[in-house]
Amino acid sequence: MRRHLWVVVAIIAALAAGWWLGRNAAPARGSIVAENANADIGSPSANARPNAPRRAAVHAQSELPTKMASASKPLPPPGTPLKQTFEELKARADAGDAEAASRLFQDAQRCRRFRQLIRRTPQMAKRWLDEKSDGATAEDLKITDAFLGMAQSQLEFLRSNAALCSDAPEQVDSSLPLALLAAQLGDSAAANCYVGGADTFGIPSGVVDHPEWLSEYKQNALAYADATVEKGDWTMVSQLALAYEGNVPSLLGQVTGIDAAMTYRYLTLSRLGVQDNSSDKTIRYLDMRLKTMAENLTNEQKLAAENWARNAYQSYFANNRKNAAYNGFTICQSDGP
Repeated sequence: MRRHLWVVVAIIAALAAGWWLGRNAAPARGSIVAENANADIGSPSANARPNAPRRAAVHAQSELPTKMASASKPLPPPGTPLKQTFEELKARADAGDAEAASRLFQDAQRCRRFRQLIRRTPQMAKRWLDEKSDGATAEDLKITDAFLGMAQSQLEFLRSNAALCSDAPEQVDSSLPLALLAAQLGDSAAANCYVGGADTFGIPSGVVDHPEWLSEYKQNALAYADATVEKGDWTMVSQLALAYEGNVPSLLGQVTGIDAAMTYRYLTLSRLGVQDNSSDKTIRYLDMRLKTMAENLTNEQKLAAENWARNAYQSYFANNRKNAAYNGFTICQSDGP
């Protein structure tokens, strides 16, 4: 087993060496600031924040610039190195090409994940290889097997994306503006990523150099969250419930603030999409959260939240009744391990 793992580590190390040799010639970090418009994304008739001040609006898809002729032009073949396609995709996205914006977001996320794995996988593997195997328990061996499987999965991801991500522009490390650009053009996955902070632990890369991104986020995040819920997206429902509950630190939570009534609203909506199963611990946990929030509300507040949730479920989730995100969700997915 350890010899097999050493092979995995050796190949990853070789990939890393080639990556870093080529990376020295990469262009300097650039700024990708997405432009805001004054178009408004409408709220549902039962407004999610009836007493909240109006926030500056964001691009509605209908308000975006008419697609240029290049929008009908086929996208570059999948797997084309991002260093060759970045400028074209960015220009087309800026002009309103939704497909180009989504492709740029997806490829950039994949290459960002590629860089992360190149940096950390050899060190993690070495740490496990240095662990003493003498006297290892069955549980220890099970953990080692799990790590080996993860290392192999990461190796496959590195192999399959090496051509795409070789010498990719530095801008791929700054996820927030690329996610915003795709979200503006209607990409729900990008909207979830943007609202979630577009980075590990919701801390966006590059904001020290670009504090204006945080101002844009504060202005736009809730409008995109509402619009994505209206598309029937359960992941966004879960993100909003956690943000308003305030138990998990997040960039979104700093915008929403803690609000028991809003938490109850989104938890109730989330619960409507879950089939009853008394043996499911996660459902019981969701019910417990609802009960805890209800203790802090008046009967009028609970009734208003429940009515809103039922209306939202009927209006927005008619084609997506089953909530698959109540027990966990992934944002900024890169199709990687």
